[in-house]
Amino acid sequence: LLSHLLDRAPPGKGWRDLAQLAGSRVGLRLSSLELEHCSLQVLSPEGSPSWSLLQLMGERGCTVSELTELLQSLQHTEVLQLLNPIIKIVVEPESQAVFSGQMVKLSCWATGYPLLYYQWFKEKKMVNKYTKI
Repeated sequence: LLSHLLDRAPPGKGWRDLAQLAGSRVGLRLSSLELEHCSLQVLSPEGSPSWSLLQLMGERGCTVSELTELLQSLQHTEVLQLLNPIIKIVVEPESQAVFSGQMVKLSCWATGYPLLYYQWFKEKKMVNKYTKI
C-alpha cells in the first residue's frame, strides 16, 4: 500500500521527490541509471517505481526512522499514517485532590503521528501559561 500511495502521489510528494530528498539528506544519492530503472518498473504488470526505490533505499541502509523523516519533509501525511502507530496515551495524568492555592503538577505522555501537543484545561477554560511541550 505504501508504494501504491507513492506511485500515485500528487506533485511534490511522489517517489521521484522522495529519491531526490533522500539523496540530499541521507546520503542515498541514486544514479540516473538507477532512477531510470525505478521509472521503467511502471511498464511491467506488477511493477512499481516506488517499490523499486524503497528496495534500493533499504539495501543502502535507510531505516524506517529516516524514511519517516523524509516523508515528513514532503508532508506526505497519508503515507506517514502507514508507518507510524496510531496516537496512544502512554501515561495519563493522575487525579489529584488539592487545596485552593496549592500548586499542582500534572503530566501526560503520548506517542503517534502527527506530532502531539497537549492542552490543559481548568474548569473548562484553557490553561496556556503553564503548558509545556
